[in-house]
Amino acid sequence: MGRYSLRNFASMSLTVMSKAACEAGRAKNDEWCVDWIKSHAMGSGPYKLGEQRSGEYIVTTANKEYWGDAKPFYSEVMYRVVPDAQTRMLLMESGEAQFAFLTPNEYAVLQNSPYAKVFSVPSQQDVAVLRWKPDTPPFDDDNIRQAVIKAIPYERLITEVCKGFCTPVQNLVGVNTPGYKPDPEFSTDVEAAKALVAKSKYASKVPSFEVPVVNGSTNMSAAVIIQDALRGIGMDMQIKPLTQNAFDDIAWGKRDLKVSIHSMGPWWNDFMYWAYWMYRTDSATNHIRYSNPTLDKNVLAALQIPQENEAAYLKVQDETLGILNGEHLAAPLFQVNWNAAVSSQICDVNKFPWGTIALSWLRPCD
Repeated sequence: MGRYSLRNFASMSLTVMSKAACEAGRAKNDEWCVDWIKSHAMGSGPYKLGEQRSGEYIVTTANKEYWGDAKPFYSEVMYRVVPDAQTRMLLMESGEAQFAFLTPNEYAVLQNSPYAKVFSVPSQQDVAVLRWKPDTPPFDDDNIRQAVIKAIPYERLITEVCKGFCTPVQNLVGVNTPGYKPDPEFSTDVEAAKALVAKSKYASKVPSFEVPVVNGSTNMSAAVIIQDALRGIGMDMQIKPLTQNAFDDIAWGKRDLKVSIHSMGPWWNDFMYWAYWMYRTDSATNHIRYSNPTLDKNVLAALQIPQENEAAYLKVQDETLGILNGEHLAAPLFQVNWNAAVSSQICDVNKFPWGTIALSWLRPCD
Protein backbone atom coordinates (compact mmCIF):
# COMPACT_ATOMS: atom_id res chain seq x y z
CA MET A 1 0.00 0.00 0.00
CA GLY A 2 1.35 3.44 -0.95
CA ARG A 3 2.31 6.24 1.41
CA TYR A 4 -0.89 8.20 0.97
CA SER A 5 -3.45 5.42 0.44
CA LEU A 6 -5.06 5.44 3.89
CA ARG A 7 -4.66 9.20 4.24
CA ASN A 8 -6.61 9.76 1.04
CA PHE A 9 -9.57 7.88 2.48
CA ALA A 10 -9.48 10.16 5.53
CA SER A 11 -9.18 13.42 3.60
CA MET A 12 -11.91 16.03 3.50
CA SER A 13 -12.00 15.86 -0.29
CA LEU A 14 -12.97 12.18 -0.32
CA THR A 15 -16.24 11.69 1.55
CA VAL A 16 -19.00 9.11 1.64
CA MET A 17 -22.35 10.37 0.32
CA SER A 18 -25.80 8.93 0.81
CA LYS A 19 -26.89 7.66 -2.58
CA ALA A 20 -30.55 7.78 -1.59
CA ALA A 21 -30.39 11.39 -0.39
CA CYS A 22 -28.43 12.44 -3.45
CA GLU A 23 -30.84 10.81 -5.92
CA ALA A 24 -33.87 12.19 -4.11
CA GLY A 25 -32.67 15.77 -4.14
CA ARG A 26 -30.63 16.27 -7.29
CA ALA A 27 -31.71 17.60 -10.65
CA LYS A 28 -31.84 15.15 -13.55
CA ASN A 29 -28.66 16.49 -15.15
CA ASP A 30 -26.75 16.55 -11.83
CA GLU A 31 -25.63 12.91 -11.85
CA TRP A 32 -22.96 13.25 -9.13
CA CYS A 33 -24.86 15.80 -6.98
CA VAL A 34 -22.27 18.48 -7.67
CA ASP A 35 -24.87 21.27 -7.71
CA TRP A 36 -27.08 19.73 -5.03
CA ILE A 37 -24.29 19.46 -2.45
CA LYS A 38 -23.58 23.20 -2.71
CA SER A 39 -26.66 23.92 -0.59
CA HIS A 40 -27.17 20.62 1.24
CA ALA A 41 -25.20 18.54 3.71
CA MET A 42 -24.95 14.81 4.42
CA GLY A 43 -22.29 14.68 7.09
CA SER A 44 -21.95 12.84 10.39
CA GLY A 45 -20.21 15.63 12.29
CA PRO A 46 -21.08 17.46 15.52
CA TYR A 47 -23.23 20.09 13.76
CA LYS A 48 -25.94 19.99 11.09
CA LEU A 49 -26.72 22.52 8.40
CA GLY A 50 -29.47 24.91 9.42
CA GLU A 51 -30.71 28.23 8.08
CA GLN A 52 -28.57 29.88 5.42
CA ARG A 53 -28.59 32.98 3.29
CA SER A 54 -26.12 33.12 0.40
CA GLY A 55 -23.49 35.80 0.87
CA GLU A 56 -24.66 36.61 4.41
CA TYR A 57 -24.58 33.72 6.86
CA ILE A 58 -24.90 30.00 7.56
CA VAL A 59 -26.29 28.61 10.80
CA THR A 60 -25.37 25.14 12.01
CA THR A 61 -27.17 23.34 14.83
CA ALA A 62 -25.83 20.76 17.28
CA ASN A 63 -26.18 17.13 16.21
CA LYS A 64 -27.63 15.47 19.33
CA GLU A 65 -26.81 12.05 17.90
CA TYR A 66 -23.17 12.84 17.21
CA TRP A 67 -21.04 9.68 17.50
CA GLY A 68 -17.83 11.29 18.80
CA ASP A 69 -16.57 11.29 22.39
CA ALA A 70 -16.78 15.08 22.66
CA LYS A 71 -20.40 16.11 22.25
CA PRO A 72 -21.09 19.63 20.89
CA PHE A 73 -21.52 22.10 23.75
CA TYR A 74 -23.02 25.03 21.82
CA SER A 75 -26.53 24.63 20.41
CA GLU A 76 -25.80 26.80 17.36
CA VAL A 77 -22.81 28.14 15.47
CA MET A 78 -23.32 30.98 12.99
CA TYR A 79 -20.86 31.73 10.19
CA ARG A 80 -21.20 35.34 9.04
CA VAL A 81 -19.78 36.67 5.79
CA VAL A 82 -17.81 39.81 6.67
CA PRO A 83 -15.49 40.73 3.76
CA ASP A 84 -13.51 43.48 5.51
CA ALA A 85 -10.75 42.23 7.85
CA GLN A 86 -10.83 45.30 10.09
CA THR A 87 -14.58 44.92 10.58
CA ARG A 88 -14.04 41.29 11.57
CA MET A 89 -11.44 42.44 14.09
CA LEU A 90 -13.85 44.98 15.60
CA LEU A 91 -16.50 42.27 15.93
CA MET A 92 -13.97 40.20 17.88
CA GLU A 93 -13.12 43.10 20.18
CA SER A 94 -16.77 43.87 20.86
CA GLY A 95 -17.55 40.23 21.68
CA GLU A 96 -20.02 39.88 18.79
CA ALA A 97 -17.80 37.27 17.14
CA GLN A 98 -15.93 34.39 18.75
CA PHE A 99 -13.73 33.38 15.81
CA ALA A 100 -12.25 35.27 12.88
CA PHE A 101 -9.64 34.75 10.21
CA LEU A 102 -7.73 37.97 9.61
CA THR A 103 -4.49 39.38 8.25
CA PRO A 104 -1.24 39.77 10.23
CA ASN A 105 -2.04 43.44 10.93
CA GLU A 106 -5.24 42.57 12.77
CA TYR A 107 -3.70 39.60 14.57
CA ALA A 108 -0.97 41.91 15.86
CA VAL A 109 -3.64 44.14 17.42
CA LEU A 110 -5.74 41.32 18.87
CA GLN A 111 -2.86 39.50 20.52
CA ASN A 112 -2.80 42.34 23.08
CA SER A 113 -6.58 42.46 23.52
CA PRO A 114 -8.23 41.19 26.73
CA TYR A 115 -11.17 40.01 24.62
CA ALA A 116 -9.35 37.75 22.18
CA LYS A 117 -6.28 35.60 21.69
CA VAL A 118 -4.49 34.48 18.55
CA PHE A 119 -3.97 30.81 17.84
CA SER A 120 -0.88 30.49 15.63
CA VAL A 121 1.00 27.33 14.66
CA PRO A 122 3.21 26.38 11.67
CA SER A 123 1.11 24.95 8.87
CA GLN A 124 2.43 21.59 7.70
CA GLN A 125 5.06 21.78 4.90
CA ASP A 126 3.61 25.14 3.84
CA VAL A 127 6.85 26.92 2.98
CA ALA A 128 6.59 30.21 1.10
CA VAL A 129 9.32 30.35 -1.55
CA LEU A 130 10.80 32.67 -4.10
CA ARG A 131 11.55 30.38 -7.03
CA TRP A 132 12.78 30.90 -10.56
CA LYS A 133 13.21 29.11 -13.85
CA PRO A 134 16.97 28.48 -14.04
CA ASP A 135 17.27 29.00 -17.79
CA THR A 136 15.81 32.52 -17.60
CA PRO A 137 18.24 35.48 -17.32
CA PRO A 138 19.64 36.45 -14.91
CA PHE A 139 18.89 33.14 -13.12
CA ASP A 140 20.73 31.16 -15.78
CA ASP A 141 23.88 32.02 -13.76
CA ASP A 142 24.23 30.03 -10.53
CA ASN A 143 26.11 32.92 -8.93
CA ILE A 144 23.03 35.12 -9.33
CA ARG A 145 20.80 32.44 -7.87
CA GLN A 146 23.06 32.18 -4.84
CA ALA A 147 23.30 35.97 -4.57
CA VAL A 148 19.51 36.34 -4.36
CA ILE A 149 19.35 33.66 -1.66
CA LYS A 150 21.99 35.50 0.40
CA ALA A 151 20.47 38.97 -0.15
CA ILE A 152 16.96 38.18 1.10
CA PRO A 153 16.32 39.74 4.56
CA TYR A 154 14.62 36.71 6.11
CA GLU A 155 14.12 38.21 9.57
CA ARG A 156 12.58 41.34 8.08
CA LEU A 157 10.03 39.20 6.22
CA ILE A 158 9.00 37.57 9.50
CA THR A 159 8.60 40.86 11.37
CA GLU A 160 7.22 43.12 8.63
CA VAL A 161 5.23 40.82 6.34
CA CYS A 162 3.94 38.32 8.89
CA LYS A 163 4.11 40.54 12.01
CA GLY A 164 5.52 37.42 13.69
CA PHE A 165 2.61 35.20 12.62
CA CYS A 166 4.75 32.90 10.50
CA THR A 167 7.76 30.76 11.34
CA PRO A 168 11.44 31.13 10.35
CA VAL A 169 12.56 28.22 8.18
CA GLN A 170 16.01 27.49 6.76
CA ASN A 171 15.19 24.87 4.18
CA LEU A 172 12.53 23.94 1.64
CA VAL A 173 11.45 21.26 4.12
CA GLY A 174 9.04 22.59 6.76
CA VAL A 175 10.14 22.94 10.38
CA ASN A 176 7.77 20.21 11.60
CA THR A 177 8.16 18.00 8.54
CA PRO A 178 10.23 14.78 8.60
CA GLY A 179 13.78 15.43 7.41
CA TYR A 180 14.00 19.12 8.34
CA LYS A 181 17.52 20.37 9.00
CA PRO A 182 18.40 24.08 9.11
CA ASP A 183 20.68 24.94 6.20
CA PRO A 184 22.99 27.94 6.85
CA GLU A 185 22.90 28.64 3.11
CA PHE A 186 19.52 30.28 3.73
CA SER A 187 20.72 33.18 5.84
CA THR A 188 21.26 36.83 4.99
CA ASP A 189 24.78 37.89 4.02
CA VAL A 190 24.72 41.04 1.89
CA GLU A 191 28.48 41.22 1.37
CA ALA A 192 28.57 37.61 0.15
CA ALA A 193 25.66 38.42 -2.18
CA LYS A 194 27.53 41.38 -3.68
CA ALA A 195 30.61 39.22 -4.22
CA LEU A 196 28.53 36.59 -6.01
CA VAL A 197 27.02 39.19 -8.34
CA ALA A 198 30.51 40.50 -9.12
CA LYS A 199 31.63 36.93 -9.86
CA SER A 200 28.72 36.28 -12.25
CA LYS A 201 28.71 36.74 -16.02
CA TYR A 202 26.35 39.67 -15.44
CA ALA A 203 28.77 41.58 -13.21
CA SER A 204 28.73 44.69 -15.44
CA LYS A 205 24.94 44.84 -15.68
CA VAL A 206 22.45 42.35 -14.26
CA PRO A 207 19.32 42.05 -16.45
CA SER A 208 16.10 43.28 -14.86
CA PHE A 209 13.46 40.65 -14.14
CA GLU A 210 9.75 40.73 -13.33
CA VAL A 211 7.67 39.10 -10.62
CA PRO A 212 3.87 39.08 -11.10
CA VAL A 213 1.98 39.15 -7.77
CA VAL A 214 -1.60 39.72 -6.65
CA ASN A 215 -2.09 43.34 -5.65
CA GLY A 216 -2.61 43.78 -1.90
CA SER A 217 -1.60 40.21 -1.05
CA THR A 218 0.96 38.98 1.48
CA ASN A 219 3.13 38.04 -1.49
CA MET A 220 3.05 41.67 -2.61
CA SER A 221 4.35 42.77 0.81
CA ALA A 222 7.13 40.19 0.59
CA ALA A 223 7.98 41.25 -2.96
CA VAL A 224 8.43 44.90 -1.94
CA ILE A 225 10.92 43.94 0.80
CA ILE A 226 12.83 41.57 -1.50
CA GLN A 227 12.90 44.23 -4.24
CA ASP A 228 14.46 46.71 -1.81
CA ALA A 229 17.08 44.17 -0.69
CA LEU A 230 18.07 43.25 -4.24
CA ARG A 231 18.58 46.88 -5.17
CA GLY A 232 21.29 46.88 -2.51
CA ILE A 233 23.30 44.28 -4.46
CA GLY A 234 22.75 45.88 -7.87
CA MET A 235 19.76 43.85 -9.05
CA ASP A 236 16.52 45.27 -10.43
CA MET A 237 13.41 43.23 -9.60
CA GLN A 238 10.26 44.69 -11.14
CA ILE A 239 6.95 43.95 -9.40
CA LYS A 240 3.95 43.48 -11.68
CA PRO A 241 0.73 43.97 -9.64
CA LEU A 242 -2.21 41.94 -10.96
CA THR A 243 -5.77 41.18 -10.01
CA GLN A 244 -6.37 37.69 -8.67
CA ASN A 245 -8.03 36.64 -11.93
CA ALA A 246 -5.21 37.99 -14.09
CA PHE A 247 -2.60 36.27 -11.91
CA ASP A 248 -4.50 32.97 -11.96
CA ASP A 249 -4.62 33.09 -15.76
CA ILE A 250 -0.82 33.42 -16.00
CA ALA A 251 0.09 31.09 -13.13
CA TRP A 252 -2.55 28.38 -13.39
CA GLY A 253 -3.91 28.78 -16.90
CA LYS A 254 -0.72 29.38 -18.87
CA ARG A 255 1.86 28.22 -16.26
CA ASP A 256 4.05 31.03 -17.49
CA LEU A 257 5.87 32.58 -14.52
CA LYS A 258 9.61 32.99 -14.89
CA VAL A 259 9.88 34.02 -11.23
CA SER A 260 7.28 33.26 -8.59
CA ILE A 261 6.51 33.90 -4.93
CA HIS A 262 4.37 30.98 -3.88
CA SER A 263 3.19 29.04 -0.86
CA MET A 264 1.17 25.86 -1.07
CA GLY A 265 -0.30 24.07 1.92
CA PRO A 266 -0.24 20.41 0.85
CA TRP A 267 -2.70 17.83 2.21
CA TRP A 268 0.07 15.82 3.86
CA ASN A 269 3.05 16.83 5.96
CA ASP A 270 5.51 15.38 3.46
CA PHE A 271 8.20 17.26 1.58
CA MET A 272 8.03 14.92 -1.42
CA TYR A 273 4.29 15.48 -1.77
CA TRP A 274 5.04 19.23 -1.80
CA ALA A 275 7.84 18.73 -4.35
CA TYR A 276 5.48 16.59 -6.46
CA TRP A 277 3.14 19.55 -6.90
CA MET A 278 5.66 22.39 -6.94
CA TYR A 279 8.29 20.93 -9.27
CA ARG A 280 7.04 17.88 -11.19
CA THR A 281 7.17 18.67 -14.92
CA ASP A 282 3.44 18.42 -15.65
CA SER A 283 2.10 19.61 -12.29
CA ALA A 284 -0.51 22.37 -12.40
CA THR A 285 1.25 24.07 -9.47
CA ASN A 286 4.61 24.11 -11.26
CA HIS A 287 3.96 27.67 -12.48
CA ILE A 288 7.56 28.13 -13.64
CA ARG A 289 7.56 24.95 -15.75
CA TYR A 290 10.69 23.57 -14.14
CA SER A 291 11.64 20.11 -15.41
CA ASN A 292 14.10 17.54 -14.10
CA PRO A 293 13.79 13.82 -14.98
CA THR A 294 15.38 12.61 -11.74
CA LEU A 295 13.04 14.74 -9.65
CA ASP A 296 10.03 13.53 -11.67
CA LYS A 297 11.08 9.92 -11.05
CA ASN A 298 11.65 10.50 -7.33
CA VAL A 299 8.37 12.24 -6.54
CA LEU A 300 6.45 9.39 -8.15
CA ALA A 301 8.57 6.75 -6.39
CA ALA A 302 7.91 8.42 -3.04
CA LEU A 303 4.17 7.83 -3.47
CA GLN A 304 4.79 4.08 -3.40
CA ILE A 305 6.93 3.96 -0.25
CA PRO A 306 4.89 2.70 2.74
CA GLN A 307 4.45 5.11 5.62
CA GLU A 308 6.43 2.93 8.01
CA ASN A 309 9.50 2.78 5.75
CA GLU A 310 10.86 6.19 6.71
CA ALA A 311 14.50 5.40 5.89
CA ALA A 312 13.69 4.63 2.24
CA TYR A 313 11.49 7.69 2.00
CA LEU A 314 14.11 10.04 3.46
CA LYS A 315 16.73 8.66 1.07
CA VAL A 316 14.60 9.71 -1.91
CA GLN A 317 13.80 13.00 -0.19
CA ASP A 318 17.48 13.79 0.38
CA GLU A 319 18.29 13.18 -3.28
CA THR A 320 15.46 15.46 -4.39
CA LEU A 321 16.41 18.14 -1.90
CA GLY A 322 19.96 17.87 -3.19
CA ILE A 323 18.72 18.81 -6.66
CA LEU A 324 16.66 21.79 -5.51
CA ASN A 325 19.13 23.15 -2.94
CA GLY A 326 22.25 22.04 -4.77
CA GLU A 327 21.26 23.95 -7.90
CA HIS A 328 19.94 26.89 -5.82
CA LEU A 329 16.48 26.81 -7.37
CA ALA A 330 14.49 28.56 -4.63
CA ALA A 331 14.74 30.57 -1.44
CA PRO A 332 12.47 29.59 1.51
CA LEU A 333 11.09 32.92 2.73
CA PHE A 334 9.17 31.68 5.78
CA GLN A 335 6.86 28.90 6.88
CA VAL A 336 3.23 29.92 6.70
CA ASN A 337 1.33 29.65 9.98
CA TRP A 338 -2.28 28.66 10.50
CA ASN A 339 -3.72 31.63 12.40
CA ALA A 340 -7.11 32.25 13.98
CA ALA A 341 -8.45 34.91 16.30
CA VAL A 342 -10.36 33.28 19.16
CA SER A 343 -12.52 34.80 21.90
CA SER A 344 -10.81 34.73 25.29
CA GLN A 345 -14.00 33.13 26.61
CA ILE A 346 -13.64 30.00 24.45
CA CYS A 347 -11.11 27.21 25.02
CA ASP A 348 -10.03 23.89 23.50
CA VAL A 349 -9.14 25.12 20.03
CA ASN A 350 -7.47 22.25 18.20
CA LYS A 351 -5.27 22.09 15.15
CA PHE A 352 -6.26 18.85 13.47
CA PRO A 353 -5.23 17.77 10.98
CA TRP A 354 -4.63 20.73 8.65
CA GLY A 355 -5.25 23.66 10.96
CA THR A 356 -8.97 23.61 11.66
CA ILE A 357 -11.25 24.42 14.56
CA ALA A 358 -12.62 21.20 16.03
CA LEU A 359 -16.13 22.38 16.91
CA SER A 360 -17.07 19.38 19.01
CA TRP A 361 -14.31 20.17 21.54
CA LEU A 362 -15.06 23.86 22.05
CA ARG A 363 -16.05 24.79 25.59
CA PRO A 364 -16.33 28.00 27.66
CA CYS A 365 -13.01 28.69 29.38
CA ASP A 366 -14.61 28.88 32.83
